[in-house]
Amino acid sequence: MLMKRFPFLILTVALLLAATPLSAQNVSIEEPVSDNGVKFAIVIDGKTFSNVKDQVYSYRDALSKDGLDAYIISGDWENPDQVREEIRKVYLANQKNFEGIVLVGDIPVVMVRNAQNMTRRFKMNENQFEKGRSSVPSDRFYDDLGLEFEFISKSKRVSGADGRELFFYNLKPESRQYLAPDFYSGRIMYPAGIGGDKYKAIGDFLAKAAAAHLNPPKMRDMLLSRGALSEGEDPQARSGVVEMLRDQIPFLEEYPQRLFTLDFSKDYEPVTDNLLMSLKNKRFSIFYYRGHGNFGEMQPGAAGKGKWKIPEEDIRNLPVQMNYIILNSCFNGTIHRGKDIAGAFLFSKRNVLAVQAVSINSWQDEWMSRYMGIIYGGARVGEYHRLFPLLERNIIGDPTFHFASCYDYDLKDQTVLKAEDEPYWTACLERGLPPQAEGSRNNSLSCVAVNRLQAMGKLSSSEIVQRSLKTISPSVSLEYIMQVYEMFGRGYSPEVSEDLLNMFRFGLQSNAEFVVRHTAVIELFYSNPLLCQALIETMNTNIKLRRARCRQFTGEALGLMPPQIVDSVLATSPTRQNAKLCSEVKKAMEAGQKHKRTELMILTDTHTETARRVLHAIAVKNWPYPDQIQLYLQMIANSSLNTEIRLHLADGLGYFDYSYKKGEVIDGVRKLLEDPSVEATMRNSMNRKSSLRDMLKKTLGRLED
Repeated sequence: MLMKRFPFLILTVALLLAATPLSAQNVSIEEPVSDNGVKFAIVIDGKTFSNVKDQVYSYRDALSKDGLDAYIISGDWENPDQVREEIRKVYLANQKNFEGIVLVGDIPVVMVRNAQNMTRRFKMNENQFEKGRSSVPSDRFYDDLGLEFEFISKSKRVSGADGRELFFYNLKPESRQYLAPDFYSGRIMYPAGIGGDKYKAIGDFLAKAAAAHLNPPKMRDMLLSRGALSEGEDPQARSGVVEMLRDQIPFLEEYPQRLFTLDFSKDYEPVTDNLLMSLKNKRFSIFYYRGHGNFGEMQPGAAGKGKWKIPEEDIRNLPVQMNYIILNSCFNGTIHRGKDIAGAFLFSKRNVLAVQAVSINSWQDEWMSRYMGIIYGGARVGEYHRLFPLLERNIIGDPTFHFASCYDYDLKDQTVLKAEDEPYWTACLERGLPPQAEGSRNNSLSCVAVNRLQAMGKLSSSEIVQRSLKTISPSVSLEYIMQVYEMFGRGYSPEVSEDLLNMFRFGLQSNAEFVVRHTAVIELFYSNPLLCQALIETMNTNIKLRRARCRQFTGEALGLMPPQIVDSVLATSPTRQNAKLCSEVKKAMEAGQKHKRTELMILTDTHTETARRVLHAIAVKNWPYPDQIQLYLQMIANSSLNTEIRLHLADGLGYFDYSYKKGEVIDGVRKLLEDPSVEATMRNSMNRKSSLRDMLKKTLGRLED
């Protein structure tokens, strides 16, 4: 009778059940035992909880005394959706004052696909390589609830995972296409492939973390180590990194001896024992590594030069004295594998409490230290991590860990407590100090203030341009550039484009090597010919100052420009008589044009094997030539061409969201979507392709399936 009278009700309930993840078995949510005002969640699997319950409670109690009200969410988790749903419930109940989570024990590892638009340099054919290699292990699944995912499959048979079950998800095309975590996360997970009693190891770690909250360690020195070939072994580039650190962190500016560097080079037969000995030195609190890595090993030396690798077991058996480790190296944070360097550091002997590491390829020239100075003011490492998120970067360890502040103010929990406090952040921007605080200016705090004010809509691109003219800090200057760059990338405004043009000119004229280098790198994706003169002038400065790394990226930026425009600008430039400069510009142009000709020849040659053409279609994402937009649109519309190539080119169009010609992409895609001669499957796929990003979502209507 019920089915006859209410068939729609039965159908609706069935659809809801099909669309809703099943709840985990035996889920328990224990309320905080304190009321400090800032909320946090310990998320743990039931079996681990039953084995380390005393240590979990001690950790929770220590957090309470340190200002965090911690929930304990435990359950017999069968899939990541169950975990995410329980986290969402607690977050929504505390949305205004929820700071973060830690995932303890066997919390499912998510492997993200269809999201290479949110990775730095990782661009791989997901259809050609096995999923364990072509996916991104990322905890953004748990901390960025605005992202939408679609479950694909799970597997225990992934190379190197040592039987750990991995869950593969696509980022949905209709999802938001940039990262904006709602809170920070960290993961305390024992490596599956190293043996031993994982519950004892996790329990011991929690006890160590609890002790650190009851008595936060004082900041000692920082060890900065650069591997062979890192930063092109350019001395100026390596000095540029140090200059930025000292500008961001007044503690290091006031006490230069507190920053110790250990460099390797291709011409040096390394004694990696030097690095291992330094890791045992009680002098250091932070280890910041910029170099090469691979699965389960650091690679500080040059291949073939003596003992150039450090395997994970060497780290794991070491009494590492540092509390906080930052690894800007490939594959050293592979949370999906049985053995990795980040896990080795975390469960080494002695003092490590948190490791920030990358799960896939890293980018050598990344501004990894962006906002780092706030941790010297007592901020939790998770707060620092959340402000500058990457899909591929995770915290292994305790994200709530913090040092005792080096100053007479405490920045702990301020990004939550003062999230919408415009006067607070305005004061931080103007003074580099919290209101009423005294002491040295903390430029990292000013950078965070720019971030917060822009997120609140209280800082326009035109205001940033005006403010940039008054700053002498290289880190604040670069923060201004990055914020306008992001504003432009997430929208389509001619006014912001003009402001970005001015910010690029500003950055290219900087006296700071790192600012010039990073500006040239991101300018590659903007590629406005109006910057030719500034790039040529910067190239001249780079030659004079012997900035090899800056010269490389400035040359690559010039190589993406139309040759006739560069020739015209060079011919009328005041530096046109400079033979060395003209030679460098010509070489850069020839290299860029050669690369473009090769790409086009392979892409358009129907006699070239399809796999190779697909590979070069994918390469468009890292080399977005603005003058090739029309060709890509024509190829997408050509139904006689291989469908996979066309789909990758359509995907590649989304990587022009930072291009000065993004309006041309929008207009071209609109025409393709309205063209009935373009088959419906291609139009639908292109319209739903993830890397076409929000700039197209806001401009174009979605097609119905």
